[in-house]
Amino acid sequence: SVTSKDNHLSSKMPICNRCLYRFILLGPASQNIFPNNAEPVVIDNDMNQVNHYFRVVLLLTICLFAPIYEEITFRLFVMRTFGNSLSGLLVVILSSILFSWSHLHGLSIIDFVVYFGIGLIFASLYHYTKSIYYSIGVHIVWNSLPYIFYFLVFLLDLF
Repeated sequence: SVTSKDNHLSSKMPICNRCLYRFILLGPASQNIFPNNAEPVVIDNDMNQVNHYFRVVLLLTICLFAPIYEEITFRLFVMRTFGNSLSGLLVVILSSILFSWSHLHGLSIIDFVVYFGIGLIFASLYHYTKSIYYSIGVHIVWNSLPYIFYFLVFLLDLF
């Protein structure tokens, strides 16, 4: 049954993954992913709803959840863990290297330098303010900029 399979999976997943699993598979989108009839028009409409749902989840993940997770991981955890044994500059550099490394999808020096620079900004902000909220806020704005620009261009095309 679904319940026993869900319980089996739940025992091996962290709580955040279990919540995401239940939200995606058992939430309102499940009706759109698995339509009850096979009419092509209805399936197309259902897939459009799934695509819209996916875009909203993707936007929230990129613009909100990922920055919060990354700042907690690379600023709070890394910088607090190594802050007592390394100087301020070294801990900022270490945090930036790890941040950059986590964003690489291949061995690209340009990508590494770009993410390292962004990581330096976030790490320096956290180091000097001693508050995670500033680096989270700037990171959210940074990740949201492409979507803000896209929306502004969309508005300009309307006029």
